[in-house]
Amino acid sequence: MKYLFLLIILLTGLSSASAQDKNQFSVNYGLYTAPQYLGDFVDNFFAPVITLGLVRQRSTTTYKGVPYFSWAHHVNRQFSYGADFVADRFEKEVYDYETGDKFAHYNYGFYSFLAHADYNFIHTERVRLYTDLGMGLGFVHRTESAADQVLTTNQTAFAFNFTPLGFTYKSGKHFCWNAETNFGNKPVIAAGIGYSF
Repeated sequence: MKYLFLLIILLTGLSSASAQDKNQFSVNYGLYTAPQYLGDFVDNFFAPVITLGLVRQRSTTTYKGVPYFSWAHHVNRQFSYGADFVADRFEKEVYDYETGDKFAHYNYGFYSFLAHADYNFIHTERVRLYTDLGMGLGFVHRTESAADQVLTTNQTAFAFNFTPLGFTYKSGKHFCWNAETNFGNKPVIAAGIGYSF
């Protein structure tokens, strides 16, 4: 009898948790990621300083924006899990520091698939305030043009993202607005729209 009572309590808890389950799909956009910004810093400041001037080059980067698609499944009011697909593309041109002559052009595409887990600080019917940690696999496509030669490389890499703070506001029955701050493969600051059900 005692085990039957425990089983009923367990099934009641599981059914009430599953009644709160919700999904959210969102499309988001940001300008650049933290690794892009750090890469520019290393190229233009750190490399010349650490090599005592032996590396004498500077680079300019053209950011093409970073769209990403997210899915989140809300297990309960505190925890969520899901997946992201991030498409990060940018171009970089490298110049001789003294003459200003361009000697290389790079075209990058970093496409990452991340599984993520969220902790919700606040999760009401309209507002969700959360932090997020994601890890996964990235596919890097790079084309280098230098000295009348074109070299293309493809490789896989570890992909990660940490969201210190994310915010979702549900403006209707299903539609919502998103904003996030990120460090990793997602844009540093991103915003988008979503659909929850």
